[in-house]
Amino acid sequence: MHNEAERVKRNDLLGLIDSIAPSVIFMEADTKSCERVLNRTDYHLQLMNFYSGKTNMERSVILKYKNKYPSIKVLTYDWEERDAFHHKHNIRNGHSDMNNAIFQLYNEGKLSKKQSKAVKDFIDLSNKLNAIGRSGDLMDLNTASTDSIVAIRQHYSYTEMKNIVEQRPELAEFLEFSKINESYWDMRNKAMEKKYFKTNSITSG
Repeated sequence: MHNEAERVKRNDLLGLIDSIAPSVIFMEADTKSCERVLNRTDYHLQLMNFYSGKTNMERSVILKYKNKYPSIKVLTYDWEERDAFHHKHNIRNGHSDMNNAIFQLYNEGKLSKKQSKAVKDFIDLSNKLNAIGRSGDLMDLNTASTDSIVAIRQHYSYTEMKNIVEQRPELAEFLEFSKINESYWDMRNKAMEKKYFKTNSITSG
């Protein structure tokens, strides 16, 4: 959850972090992005957020906490190749275009019974997750139940949708992208896991 919601504001997140009092915080960003935030040179992003009306929580909360406790470490936690991979394969737009094409076949009743069920399950999971994000609080977000919904929903998003593309000739234009899209999610997760354990061994040692 990147932006404020009805029951989750910046001060809520800041208060929770302050109560835990960590000495290390991981930021979901590559090294360059993390440095831009910490040095407050991410002017372009700040401007975009301002004009879009977004109230980004993570970065502003991290900066406030670090201002209060200058000795804490803020470490990058993401796949360093993420942005380059996104740009090369047009991940965000491609993912949206692929899903929209699948949804169109679903709405037109052209999918098989099994395929339609997969799409409906995906939509239901997304709606359930969005409802938690809109009206839940920090405790609702950080539960095993929410984690489970996220994990299953991501499986549908990256694997089940790809399976439908492979089975439908009408979606042939997305065949190569669907495979790249699925591999992206797996590569990013493994890279982040590797970085965490490497960083954790340094910070704890």
